[in-house]
Amino acid sequence: MGYGPLHLAATQGGVDLLKKMLQQGADPTLLNQQGGSPLHMAMDFENAETSSQMVEALLEAYYRQGGAALVSKMVQMKDNMGITPLFVAKVLNRPALEQRMRHYRPGSGFFEEASTASASDAPNAFAKRKVIKVPFQIC
Repeated sequence: MGYGPLHLAATQGGVDLLKKMLQQGADPTLLNQQGGSPLHMAMDFENAETSSQMVEALLEAYYRQGGAALVSKMVQMKDNMGITPLFVAKVLNRPALEQRMRHYRPGSGFFEEASTASASDAPNAFAKRKVIKVPFQIC
């Protein structure tokens, strides 16, 4: 499916591994064959706390790499189904995470972007999305 190491860590909830790879210089902007970023994968993780930790690490990496402009671009990036990480937060009813992505502040940086997703579109668009869980083990 074209998943890179960060995508795999995010789909499996590997917070520590994801953080370590980001510290070692892994590129968080790479997309898989479905047009999804590691942020898309982190948002799909079922455990909200783990998802939040991964999202925070990715937002920080985006900010370090390209500032508020890159953070804004990545949280609004559509995959091949037209779904953004902000949209997933809305559909999964994770308002705190949605707000964190909208108002990311590392140190003194700040940005605010409007979501392009409407609540009425959520059930139809998200239902079409295919989420694949891949077994992932660190040896």
